[in-house]
Amino acid sequence: MRLVCSRRSVRQVTPGRRKDSDPQQPGSVTRMSGCEEGHLTRTAKYGNCYTLQYHKFISRESGPSEGLQLQLFLETDDYVPGVANSKGVQVIIHDQGTLPFPEDEGVAVAAGTETFIGLRRVEVSRLGSPYGDCTPINDFQEKYGIKYTRTVSPE
Repeated sequence: MRLVCSRRSVRQVTPGRRKDSDPQQPGSVTRMSGCEEGHLTRTAKYGNCYTLQYHKFISRESGPSEGLQLQLFLETDDYVPGVANSKGVQVIIHDQGTLPFPEDEGVAVAAGTETFIGLRRVEVSRLGSPYGDCTPINDFQEKYGIKYTRTVSPE
C-alpha cells in the first residue's frame, strides 16, 4: 500500500515487505517530508494496519480543497484470495496516542473509489471529586500506558 499525505508528502508501505528495503525496488519505502514513521499493528480481520501520526495533520477548514487529504494506492493485485474478503481499507480517524479499533469503528472504503469523510469533534471532560467518582484521565494513562478513549474504557 502506498500513502500520499497532504502537503505533497509520500509514504509508501507495502504489506508483508521489509520497511528498510531498497528504495529502487518494488515494495520499497519512499519518504519525503510530511509523513512520519507509521506504526504497524496486525488484526485477525484486517491484517496489517498502519497508524499515521503526524502533528501537522490539522485542518481548520473543511471540504475537498481545504481539508486533509489522504490518497491510498492499495496494490490490489497483491491481495491473497481466501485471506482478504474484499479489496479496500478501513479508515479510522482518532486522537494521537490512542489505539485504533478497526473492528469496532471507522469507515470501510472500497478500492477504486473516492470517499469524502466529514467529522465533527466532541470532547467530554469529566469532573472528579467532589463532583463525582470519575477517575482522572492521567491516572488511566499512567496505569495502562495509553490515552483514555471510550473504546478502551475498563467498564
